[in-house]
Amino acid sequence: MLKETQIKLEREYTNNSGITALSEDLCIDNDTGTVTVDFSALKWMELGPMAYLLGVLKGWQESGVSVAVVGVNSNSSPVSYMSRMDFFEHLGHPLTESNNRRDSGDRFVEFKELTDRSSNAANIISDEMATCITGDTNEPDLFEWTDTPPENGFYDAVAYSVSELIKNVQQHSNGTGYIAAQYYPAQDITQIAIVDTGIGVRESFVRASSPHAAGIRSDMYALKKALEAEVSSKTHSSDAFRRAAENAGVGLTLLTDVAIQANGSYRLASGSALLHDQGEYLLSNE
Repeated sequence: MLKETQIKLEREYTNNSGITALSEDLCIDNDTGTVTVDFSALKWMELGPMAYLLGVLKGWQESGVSVAVVGVNSNSSPVSYMSRMDFFEHLGHPLTESNNRRDSGDRFVEFKELTDRSSNAANIISDEMATCITGDTNEPDLFEWTDTPPENGFYDAVAYSVSELIKNVQQHSNGTGYIAAQYYPAQDITQIAIVDTGIGVRESFVRASSPHAAGIRSDMYALKKALEAEVSSKTHSSDAFRRAAENAGVGLTLLTDVAIQANGSYRLASGSALLHDQGEYLLSNE
């Protein structure tokens, strides 16, 4: 007999602590068949935790768990925001919105499913992300890049690194990916989030028979290894395999470099590990 589990989201899930909090709230037993997520008491959900939540719920759906949503009053600010970002649409539970949608302009990019495996699709989406993040400026700047491309500006750096991450999800994750961005003009801050339902960083090293795999004993170590310049689980592979794997293995490295040089922050989660610029933490839902 499969279990039915109810999860009530009652906190404010910010980028600072939201993923850790969600990992505690999203624990289910292996014999769970149905999960009902209650949004009625949700206080807020920033983009990073929202992406993490979408990845977990989609992963459950792909493994055969039925996911239902309740308490999704469109007058609720957090629910309305999540609906505008197409969160519920991708879960298969689109909401009826009370207002006509306005064009997002360069203020945000709704969650997009990364289904098209072509490089052109990755490049189009990455340009949208770079426009949202930089305000569509492609002028030379004072960012100093080391040995990772490109070397001609913030816009190109963002577009290139996001494209690399998208290709990595498309080619290596064995799952479905989603990406979104949000610009906050009052704080002059942009957030970008990418998530997938795949095998995780550590397992990617293992399945590719990477020379790094033998030394990877934990999800945390795998994340740290993936942040090393030009380290990819696939870069050691044969020429034929490399032709199938177009990304160069620098997406994570470059995008975290962008965040650091812009006085921003980054958060990476895979399996039981959460690594960011403030330290490292173990997640509870693995």
